[in-house]
Amino acid sequence: MKALIAEFGFEGYGRFWALCERVAESSCARVDISKKVNKLDLAAELGLDGNGLDGFLAFLADPEIDLVNLECGVITVDRISERFTEVAKDREGARDRKARKKDTPESSGEPCGSSEGKGESSGEPCKKVNKRKESKADERKQEKINSEKEGGGGKDPPKTETEEPPPLFSAIKSKIAAEGFFLGDKDIDRLIAETDPTWFGENCFVEFIAEVARGKPGYAEKTREGQRGLFRFLLFEAPERREEFPQWRDGREKKGRADGRAKMREDALRKAREPPTACPGCGGIMDPCRAGIAKCRSCGSWCVFDEEGKKWEFQSADESWENPVRRTEDIDF
Repeated sequence: MKALIAEFGFEGYGRFWALCERVAESSCARVDISKKVNKLDLAAELGLDGNGLDGFLAFLADPEIDLVNLECGVITVDRISERFTEVAKDREGARDRKARKKDTPESSGEPCGSSEGKGESSGEPCKKVNKRKESKADERKQEKINSEKEGGGGKDPPKTETEEPPPLFSAIKSKIAAEGFFLGDKDIDRLIAETDPTWFGENCFVEFIAEVARGKPGYAEKTREGQRGLFRFLLFEAPERREEFPQWRDGREKKGRADGRAKMREDALRKAREPPTACPGCGGIMDPCRAGIAKCRSCGSWCVFDEEGKKWEFQSADESWENPVRRTEDIDF
């Protein structure tokens, strides 16, 4: 990977993983670019022209690099091919087991089937046995349906819906998209498997990596593929970032608490500066004259906000707010 980044930068790193996703999504885990139209389609998907794709694939297929295989215009990736073979074997085994299970009832009836010299009626006992088996199977099926209805309050069992991705998977995918990046489903599964689940809460690991990526010199000048390649590299290929994350998160949390306390003070001061609505002397309506000063409509008394004490002080009508004489007692509102 370091050779790939050294040769093509993070743009090449991002293109390589985009190519891997294309191979994994294709049938038989192989991409055929022997036809010109398919080659140009892949080149456009990777943000290259035809010649650029040739040079890129030649580098990846170089025996010393050995990241992909390119034979007769067909691209494969060893790791993806191995995984595809394992999955294909598992599916074939499942099909064989299902077929054997399906064939078992037929084989059990062979001894009582028709045979040479026994005539047509020799198969009748087997048919009766099979009918009895089918009848019992139907009875068991109906009993199961009835029990499910009883357990569900007499209602039919709910219909199965399409399986949705786990909440953590969806949350991470949405967070990555909100940060302006992209990661394939398999890479998200890998990220979840390799990362402490507590790192995906508030001030999460994805935010940290996105911040580091955007802080790299020349980030803004990179292509979209280069930015995404850098983001992916920092997620999976930069273990030192995982060591730095806990300290970054602690700093974020401390800053959040400090910001929260500052906001509480600002809110308290804003509320304290709200002028009184009723006169402390006569209960009349107070009209704000300007910031920090209010006057009673009825008795003409004043209320002046004391910036030092952070409270409103009452002054009678004969006292001027321009040169106020402070009373010995403060009246809080």
